[in-house]
Amino acid sequence: MINANQNRDKSSTRHRLAAAALASTLVIAGLIIGAPRAAAEPECLRASYDFDGDYRTDPVIGAPGASGRSGTVQVRITNEDREKVVRLQGPNGFGSSVGQLSSYVNEGDDRLCSQLVVGSPQETVDGKAAAGAVYVYAWDGDEFVQRGRYTQGHDGVPGTAQAGARFGATVASATRLHDEVDPRSRRLYVGAPGQDVSSVADAGSVTSFRLGTADRPAAEDGKIISYASAGVPGAPTPHGALGAALSVSHGVVAIGAPGQAVGGVAAGAALIMAEDDAAPFAPRQLSQSTSGVPGSSERGDRFGAAIELAGQEGDAVIPLVVGVPGEDLSSVADAGSAVNVPIRIDSGAPVPVSTGWNQDSSDLAGTAEAGDAFGSAITSVLIGDNWEFIIGIPGEDINGHRDAGMVQVIGDDDFGLSQSSSGIPGGNENGDRFGAALAGGVIGVPGENAGSGAVIYRGPAGDSDPVRWLAPSTNADRYGSAVAP
Repeated sequence: MINANQNRDKSSTRHRLAAAALASTLVIAGLIIGAPRAAAEPECLRASYDFDGDYRTDPVIGAPGASGRSGTVQVRITNEDREKVVRLQGPNGFGSSVGQLSSYVNEGDDRLCSQLVVGSPQETVDGKAAAGAVYVYAWDGDEFVQRGRYTQGHDGVPGTAQAGARFGATVASATRLHDEVDPRSRRLYVGAPGQDVSSVADAGSVTSFRLGTADRPAAEDGKIISYASAGVPGAPTPHGALGAALSVSHGVVAIGAPGQAVGGVAAGAALIMAEDDAAPFAPRQLSQSTSGVPGSSERGDRFGAAIELAGQEGDAVIPLVVGVPGEDLSSVADAGSAVNVPIRIDSGAPVPVSTGWNQDSSDLAGTAEAGDAFGSAITSVLIGDNWEFIIGIPGEDINGHRDAGMVQVIGDDDFGLSQSSSGIPGGNENGDRFGAALAGGVIGVPGENAGSGAVIYRGPAGDSDPVRWLAPSTNADRYGSAVAP
């Protein structure tokens, strides 16, 4: 447990050195804040999540809905300082994941520079409950227009719809810079952590595909990756949940499998592979049994429950931060941890400078307690020359409020943030789960107000005065369960 005054009273030397080694050349998840440079056509003159082209990112918030209720997604279009809030609605579970995709190819495809992607993993497909779906939308200047609904076995998407697969539980795609030249259609990765593979229940899989520029495009070049795929190390294991977390950056794809068996123990793993158009390398499995990775593989660790890649073009080594929210620390069950494992982009191999973090680490806020679940969510931002990783601790108890939640910022200055922190709107309540979802400067608080939910927004780089956005209804729709910067 922590008290309100503990949030900012610690600073880091050791972590500053670890972060600074990578900070000088990294950008916030592929985003650059500021005006674009002039460059030759064709190109996108907007960054990912800048849906309306005003050079400001537009935050996205998912509210998947209480049992039996519709799910919704809210997009806060910045619109040159005249904010417009756009709301999309779908079946229960719609908004469980949110992301973006670029299908820009030629001059004139500007609306395809950054398309909104929404996962709806509880959706029934071909009569199969919770088979799951993904929706893609383009901004037309006034509203989002649906370009397609994608499910397994339809419209070019490979595979077959399967009950309980939860296709769309996670979505990810490489992000785009403001002034990127030589653009190409990006690949969308969709997690189905409940997919049965080779008769192994809930082993999980990830499907990827591209979209063309037609009004209602079919999926193109679809592929499926699982532990039964050729070249993938290991084998499908029950409840391995491959696809429970996804991150894509600079030609590398990282896939979390928090239930994957490692050495016969369901401790969790991450699969590291190359994107199609990047330098190819054989897929690698990373776990706490991998040489140089802090910790050891233990049952229930849930290594890979959250995953974050960062870096920029030209980097030979990029950071990979993996959440281990089920990690036991001595006798403290499920206190949680995270590991920073830099990897080589040409091989996916880890380099021997890995760092482990938990709430008993020097200079981090709070104390490791049972059920804190440190590492449940992870994001990263670059502020000036200072690289920061932000770790969610949604099970943290604060001032007697159970599971109020907090986040830990690790960078040039290490500090904790919660709704007790100076300048953070709101107050701690039981079950708030502050930090259960993170993206850039967006913090999800899906348990706020008895599950109605809320979001704390600190700007696209996490360096602005925080504001709080409350759920548009008082129903337990879990607004803030999924967020994008």
